[in-house]
Amino acid sequence: MTQTSQDGFLPIVIMIVGLLAIASSVLILLGQAGFWLRDGAWPEVSLAYIWPRLGWRLPVAEWAGVMKMIGWLCDCPLSGVLFGLGLILGALGIKLGR
Repeated sequence: MTQTSQDGFLPIVIMIVGLLAIASSVLILLGQAGFWLRDGAWPEVSLAYIWPRLGWRLPVAEWAGVMKMIGWLCDCPLSGVLFGLGLILGALGIKLGR
């Protein structure tokens, strides 16, 4: 098979989005550290905190176990979620680029 110039485009875009997610997580941590140094208290920025501010409603499920998983994920720090997402996207971009 011959490789066209568009074959390598999607993996590069996925890796760039992953790198942006990782960079965003570092910036969030730096911002939190700045507030901590100034105020003496670590500001918690969870996924549940930012989700409604983006204009989205928190997901709801009828199953209790699924709601526990959603609740756990929403209580995770936003910087950790973005960092994990960035790692996953970076690995996916590398895998697709081979």
